[in-house]
Amino acid sequence: MKALEARCFRPEAMPAIDQVPGEDRPFWSVMIPCYNSAALLGATLESVLAQDPGPDLMQIEVVDDASTLDDPGEAVRRTGGDRVGYFRQPRNVGASANFTTCVRRSLGRWVHILHSDDLVRPGFYDRYRARIEACPDVLMVGARTLAVDAEAHHLALTEPVATEGGYLLDPAFTVAAANPLRCVSVVVARVAYEQGGGFHPGLRHANDWEMWTRVASRGPVGWVDEPLGLHRMHDDSDTNRLHKSTAYVDDCLKAADAIAGHFDGPTRVRALRAARKSVCEYALAVGAEMLERGELRLAAANAVRAVRIDQSVEVRVRASRLVLRAITKRTGR
Repeated sequence: MKALEARCFRPEAMPAIDQVPGEDRPFWSVMIPCYNSAALLGATLESVLAQDPGPDLMQIEVVDDASTLDDPGEAVRRTGGDRVGYFRQPRNVGASANFTTCVRRSLGRWVHILHSDDLVRPGFYDRYRARIEACPDVLMVGARTLAVDAEAHHLALTEPVATEGGYLLDPAFTVAAANPLRCVSVVVARVAYEQGGGFHPGLRHANDWEMWTRVASRGPVGWVDEPLGLHRMHDDSDTNRLHKSTAYVDDCLKAADAIAGHFDGPTRVRALRAARKSVCEYALAVGAEMLERGELRLAAANAVRAVRIDQSVEVRVRASRLVLRAITKRTGR
């Protein structure tokens, strides 16, 4: 662990986010990044339009990362007509750059980056605005998230966190250590992006984790006490595609380094240890998921990656059990 203490954190320059001129702006910008997910985009748009307060209060726009397998523009026209904006990247730029484009194109005071396969429950924007108005110093508001399948059947709920008076306690460290936020359940003041920059250009899978920690290190985080965002898990989701190898672990470890850079002194090392522990737990969880799916090589590979991150007895035992179960399933014994 002494090597971690000696690690040199060099913060990378983040993409600049210019201010929006003028005072006559919508309260919300619902920005929907999209890539080859037109089949589910209609339901996502419907969940927003069902609580649309009108264009004076809410910008709604889909930002297509040059889809190649389907036509998100047609889904926008069919579901949103001229109420929903549509912007197509001239070429594929990747998730992080597309998220930054979403922020740059936003006009509202508060930005909600809503993935094109996720959903918001009725009352989402009213409840979040009420929290913002009750806690006017917050830079970000979050909540627990419901994971659902492609048909929106409930699968799981993210873990609870400590809150008080509508605020997340110890927000920067909590986000760094527990990674409790999912994009669908997070709204950010546009001024926070203007001050801190866009999404980390060197991250793919974990760019949101780094961003939420960055924002939380700059100011208070509000909390809504009901899960109103639905994170859809399905075979074609970006998360599932990334889990087809263990490359996501490298991305998460790079994010952990970047996250630690948002802290000073002894807290930096403590945050790095906690963030790496979170990645270790993630690898073990993905390994267990792969085991259930019958992806036995991937189950074992994730167990091995977990041990490389944390060589404690506890992790070695849990990883060994995972590998043993994979071997047992493979041999049929």
